[in-house]
Amino acid sequence: MANKMALLEIHRVSKQFGSKTIISSLDLNAEEGSIFGFLGPNGAGKTTTIRMIVGILRPTEGKISISGYDTVEDAIQAKMITGYIPDAPYLYPKLTGYEYLELVAHLYGLKNFKKRIFTLAERFDLAGSLEYFIDSYSFGMRQKLSIIGAVLPNPKLVVVDEPLIGLDPPAARTVKDLFIELKKDGVLVFMSTHFLEIAELLCDRVGIIDRGELASVGRLDELMKNKNTRLEEIFLRLLAERREEGSDERRRWEALADAAGRSKTC
Repeated sequence: MANKMALLEIHRVSKQFGSKTIISSLDLNAEEGSIFGFLGPNGAGKTTTIRMIVGILRPTEGKISISGYDTVEDAIQAKMITGYIPDAPYLYPKLTGYEYLELVAHLYGLKNFKKRIFTLAERFDLAGSLEYFIDSYSFGMRQKLSIIGAVLPNPKLVVVDEPLIGLDPPAARTVKDLFIELKKDGVLVFMSTHFLEIAELLCDRVGIIDRGELASVGRLDELMKNKNTRLEEIFLRLLAERREEGSDERRRWEALADAAGRSKTC
């Protein structure tokens, strides 16, 4: 099998807000045609990293490139091959769903996009609502529209921050199937999630970030085989090991890992 290209390259990236360091010397690569799970506890730096990848934030130090395009020096080129699904769908409330997707299509320079809009909308059971203003949409409907907008331009990279928030079970199933299809088409799906079962089901590789530092990275199948356990227990034990010996925080993570290990054997 031919080696896949590292589509996303993060090299010694740090991010500071004032005197506070949020991300510290992060090194990470993710390949085309794969699903990469970016995991970590609350406040670990996942969303900050994602916002640097998509160009909302600039790194304080280091470099991020997407298919060779520097996200700072070549910002427009990098964004033109990137789709972004944030954890909250901040859309234009006074546009209709169709007008929003039409705007996305024009921004990306798409031609003959109408059929693709309706194909994706039908898949997410949203075609009948495209004529309505977005401010009349439920949270789940806005999330569906955000997902459609992210994949509409056929990007090389899709960056996702908590993909299943607000979605009903049929839509969640559609998203999972869509990510698998994107992977088969050579797209890199870079996904942050707190749902470890989803990461275990979909991801080829995972990286675990803790307190702004990359604690572990590797192929998911190898990681689980070497540890002979589920991702949840691996995740919890890794966080416990990074806490001070004997601390209350370490004991809490260890207790959670023990509970996860017992549930595996039930």
